[in-house]
Amino acid sequence: MENVLSNVGANQLIDRVTRKTLTLKSVEVESTKKYEVERQRLSYQDQNLEEKLVQLCELLTSSYGQPVLFIVDELDRMRRTVGLVSFLKAASSESLKFMLVGIASNVSDLLSDHQSLERRLQPVKVPLMNPSELGQIVSKAESHLRAAGVAISFTRRATVRLTEVSAGFPWFVHVLGQQCLIDADKDSRLKIELSHVEAAIRGIVDNRFAQQFSDMYQSAVRDSVAREKTLRAFAHWTDADIPTGEIYKILSQDLGLNSGSTYRWHLCKPEFGDVLFVPTIQKRGLVRFRNEMSKAYVRLRPSIYAGLDQDVVKAYSRRA
Repeated sequence: MENVLSNVGANQLIDRVTRKTLTLKSVEVESTKKYEVERQRLSYQDQNLEEKLVQLCELLTSSYGQPVLFIVDELDRMRRTVGLVSFLKAASSESLKFMLVGIASNVSDLLSDHQSLERRLQPVKVPLMNPSELGQIVSKAESHLRAAGVAISFTRRATVRLTEVSAGFPWFVHVLGQQCLIDADKDSRLKIELSHVEAAIRGIVDNRFAQQFSDMYQSAVRDSVAREKTLRAFAHWTDADIPTGEIYKILSQDLGLNSGSTYRWHLCKPEFGDVLFVPTIQKRGLVRFRNEMSKAYVRLRPSIYAGLDQDVVKAYSRRA
């Protein structure tokens, strides 16, 4: 007979001794088993999150014979990346690599202490999508709908407008396009017109998928006409690097705001969403949006204070 400990699930067989005595009458068998608590299980419980992650990746590699690529997406949304570089240096190996994905002009904007990783980093710049590529998103959606027996499509004007306002970001095509489909279905329309796109643009303020951008906008503007005017004036500058002197001219000469620097300073503070920042590698007099998609959203959505959005558009058109 074998006597097995009741908590065998938490123990591991480490030794086994078997004695057999053979006689003409019977077979006598004596077995001895020794158990101990699994050291590996206890050690795993004592590890921190970083160590557990590395061990998990090692387990995957040993099980499948393939290296692991760990993807960290939306790195630009992390407030603090201090300490991340030291972890990447310690954990990276031939069997474990990391891909960091985020919206930024350069590595410095994503990793605050990246210098020690210079020789290991391989930056890959992903360009914004052009209008043709954005239009293919619409075409593929139409094809999938036809395959599902839904004969709904976008007019050319609607598609062009959709790709224009998306500013190279496919996310806007998906969010606005989806709203267009919902509205057209409610109206029992099989053609999505330009009017549907314009309605989706106006309604992006209340679109649940754009809630994070709406919160950012509200946090930046609050109850200040001047701050909304400043925010939109900076957002309409097409380049990523925005010269503050040029924006101050537009604000003072075309929009009647002579204290643009004060409100620019507000927009760089966490209290107002920290939407703008001064690049560390640039000279004074330049700012950027911390998130380029936020910049596109500001241009896209209607202003909180009536008519202010059109005032900014007209100010820029006069200088074109």
